[in-house]
Amino acid sequence: MISKKNEQLNWILTYDLRGSQTYTFRYFSFLSKLLEKNNNTTAIGLISPLNTSHTEELSVNSCLVYTPHLLDLIIIDYNIIQKILLFIDKHHYPKWIMRFFLAIHVMIYKVDALFVNPSNFKNIKTEPSIIISGGSGGIIKTSYLLSKKFNAKLVLDYRDPWNFGYHLLETNHLIHSLKKRFTLKTELKILEYAHHITIVSESLKNCFPKKYHHKITIIENGSNFEQEDIIPLINAKPAKFSINFLGTIYNDQLFEEDFFKAFVGFYNSIQNKELISLNFIGSAQNENLKMLVKKYQLESITNITKRVEKEALIPYLTDASIFLQLRFKDRSQIVTSKITDYLMFRKPILLPVSDKGDIAETIKNYQAGYVCNGFEDTIAVLQKEYQKFLNKESIMIHQKDLSHLSRTEISKKLVKVIEDLQA
Repeated sequence: MISKKNEQLNWILTYDLRGSQTYTFRYFSFLSKLLEKNNNTTAIGLISPLNTSHTEELSVNSCLVYTPHLLDLIIIDYNIIQKILLFIDKHHYPKWIMRFFLAIHVMIYKVDALFVNPSNFKNIKTEPSIIISGGSGGIIKTSYLLSKKFNAKLVLDYRDPWNFGYHLLETNHLIHSLKKRFTLKTELKILEYAHHITIVSESLKNCFPKKYHHKITIIENGSNFEQEDIIPLINAKPAKFSINFLGTIYNDQLFEEDFFKAFVGFYNSIQNKELISLNFIGSAQNENLKMLVKKYQLESITNITKRVEKEALIPYLTDASIFLQLRFKDRSQIVTSKITDYLMFRKPILLPVSDKGDIAETIKNYQAGYVCNGFEDTIAVLQKEYQKFLNKESIMIHQKDLSHLSRTEISKKLVKVIEDLQA
């Protein structure tokens, strides 16, 4: 029997919290700031074999995960399609079979397969007064059903869109359209019910029906670093000319090869090639990237790693010469946490082909680098920055106070949302 509801208890409901993923940093920062402001909050990470890709092969960050305010909830109550998906995954069936049953789940249950049956929460002995949903449509629906069950207020946090906005990475317009056909009514019902909605950008907010704009707050993707901690560490005159890409790289970012063509042209023109390095840190899961590096014969100077912990990223951020950002195919409304980390470390950002959207505007607004139009622009930028490197000039982008970009500062916006709902 579930006990009487705790006074002003918040739940943050999201994916498995044991890995160093972008969403974990977002929700840990929310949790930390809410607790700092004396808001009684528990973050619940939903551990399911269906979303093991979120943790990859990362170690658990025990100092963050195992505290009294974090709960790992193991999913055991699966619907029939989820059980089939688990069987397919366990026996390593072809991916097209997995995709087929994922589509079946959407058609039958009107939501993705990361939906969690509320019966899994029956052993939790406290009830929330506010639920903050952070995840896919499946987790949004779970949060909605729990909100109704507990008579709790519902806050929907959209890191990525569901039906309103760009179609998700590694999917195409056809798949997006089919999902929308079966899930749009579900999302609209939940949006109507939600007490508040948080979204990462103004452009995504504008994709939602105007009738919901009055209950939308923008809580941007922030940097995982604090300005005062990193400024003394930044190397304005690094010993090597390093072009660094940090984090996951998607096939939808590798559909054009302008950067690689330009980089090869630049690299072949350099006399002392030992001074050059190309790093993709956290991108090892992408086989197409490895094929492109091999195609352009860049293996000897290219470093591709698995995702690394926050502390291990710091040398790649402090000693970079250029930060590389690749556009997301035809999507113009994505601003990643990667961009804010790049901004915080004040080295020039290179966007080889403009996304004609949020990434390009961010670089321009902060005067933080180069928005190019393909091969010729990109090779010119590489040559220009390399000459500055040879001349031992400072390569730092001179910015004033950027402390507002940290997750610590950005999370204050959620505190305001929660306190208003509690009033």
